[in-house]
Amino acid sequence: MALAPDGRARLIGEVSTLADYPRSMGLTPDGRFLVSCNQLGDSLTLFRRDRATGALRFTGDYLPIGSPTVIAFLG
Repeated sequence: MALAPDGRARLIGEVSTLADYPRSMGLTPDGRFLVSCNQLGDSLTLFRRDRATGALRFTGDYLPIGSPTVIAFLG
C-alpha cells in the first residue's frame, strides 16, 4: 500500500509471506522493514521496504517460531 496525493491508500502490489496464514504484520519504527507473523506457518518473515515506493522484497530472513500472532516494536 502507498498513500496517494489525496491521502487515500492505494494498492501498489502483492507479495507472498512465504508461509501460511499471515495474522499480523508491522513496519519497523524506521520504516525500512516489514515483519510478517505467519500463525499457521509457525514463522516470522522479513521484507525490505522501498521507502520511496513502498514495494516489498523478501530479505531471505526467516525465523521459525511457534504460532506468532502479533508483532510489536518497543522503545
